[in-house]
Amino acid sequence: GITKSSGSTKSSSSAKPFDSSGSSVETYRRYAEEALARKDYDGVMRYAEKIYQNCNSFEPLADVAEKMRQDAVNIYPNDKKAFVKPMEYAASLGNAHALYTLGVQYAAGTYLPKDEAKGLALLKASESLGYSQAGPTYNQLKAAFDKNAAIDRALRERQQRYNAQIVGTVTAARLVVATAGINGASFK
Repeated sequence: GITKSSGSTKSSSSAKPFDSSGSSVETYRRYAEEALARKDYDGVMRYAEKIYQNCNSFEPLADVAEKMRQDAVNIYPNDKKAFVKPMEYAASLGNAHALYTLGVQYAAGTYLPKDEAKGLALLKASESLGYSQAGPTYNQLKAAFDKNAAIDRALRERQQRYNAQIVGTVTAARLVVATAGINGASFK
C-alpha cells in the first residue's frame, strides 16, 4: 500500500525494520506488536525508539507498554528476576502502573537492589502520570524512610558517645597505672 508522509509518497510494502525513511509510526507500531508477541522486549524497544524519532512521543505504544507490563506480571510468580526487564521497558515507555511497581520494588529492595531514592522517584513519576495509588504509597514510604533515617542517626550518635566513654575509661586507666607506678602495665 501507499502512505503519505512528510509531503512525499512512500510504499509501505517496501518498509523494512529500522528503515525510518520508509516507515510510518503505524508500521513501527505493528512491528513492535509483533516483537511483543514473540516476547522480544529488546525488539519492542528498538521500534519504540523509531516511533519516538518520528513523533516525539511513546503515546502510540501505550497499549503495547501495558501488554508488556502484563507480561511481566505473568512472569513474576515463576521467575521473580525475569519480570524486571519487561517491567522496566514498560516503565520507560511511560506506563504509570509499571513505574509504580518498580518504585515499590526498589524502595523495598524486593528482587531489585534496595534504592530508596530511586523507588521514591519512580513513585513520583507514576503519580505525575495519574496512577492513583502512587501518591499515598509515596507518602507512606517517605515517612517510613525519614523515621528510619532518624533512628539510624540516633544509633550513630549513641555509638559515638559510647566510643568516647571507652576512650575516656582507657585514658583514666592509663593515668591510674602511671600514678601508681605500676611497671610493665600496658594499655593499647
